[in-house]
Amino acid sequence: MESLVALVYPNGRTYETALTTERTLELGAGFDLYGHYWEAVGLIAQPRSVRHLPARMRCVSVRAGIPS
Repeated sequence: MESLVALVYPNGRTYETALTTERTLELGAGFDLYGHYWEAVGLIAQPRSVRHLPARMRCVSVRAGIPS
């Protein structure tokens, strides 16, 4: 399943992407991606003109990811 996410980095920059998951991404869910550990904190409000599209989950960087 593909979940739309907005990754908010510690410097405030936001990167929008899609994340492949086994199920729908829910609030409080965490995952490692791009060298950071992310936590889903809420949905991004959508303008009325695009409310028919899937919502994007806002995810914040909680800490640096575990190196491989």
